[in-house]
Amino acid sequence: MTGHSLGGLLAIVTAYRMGLKALTFAPTPFHNVLKQELHLTDAQISSMDSEDLVATCDPFDCGINSVYVNEARRGAKTCLYVDTDEPFPCKFLPAPYETEGWRTLLHTPGPWLLPAAFNLLCKLSAHHWERYEEIVLAREGDDGPRNLPVCNTDYSVLDITDNMLQKTDFIRAWFAKYRPA
Repeated sequence: MTGHSLGGLLAIVTAYRMGLKALTFAPTPFHNVLKQELHLTDAQISSMDSEDLVATCDPFDCGINSVYVNEARRGAKTCLYVDTDEPFPCKFLPAPYETEGWRTLLHTPGPWLLPAAFNLLCKLSAHHWERYEEIVLAREGDDGPRNLPVCNTDYSVLDITDNMLQKTDFIRAWFAKYRPA
């Protein structure tokens, strides 16, 4: 089964229930659906065959989901299309999965909405199906695929830890400079 966004959520859930395989593109986080609708426990979700349930994503697209939705894609393997040209709004944010502290920074609450606005603009820009179509179908000179995803179940679920803090000084400085008064 396959799908994009909400269709990806439906493909993952249906494939799990029917014993099928799913390859999805930027699925809507499905952990809560598995728990609340299918009444699965965290142990059952963690023991799902992640080789059969795959979510492919732009790092910002699924990364921002992981910032706001705990356990976003638990039970699946997430494959990221790294080294692609990111949409303009994403260029102001630290690189997900590569920059330590990016999740904490993007989720830091404050009296101003600038970080949330950048997150939303980036997410919307990175999430378009046409963008995924372009990434997946892009070819190299030898007619091989230009973009092969990097896969890991760790990309599916992120926990904020002490060792996730690194090059956020530039972003904090940028936000501080342009922060509304």
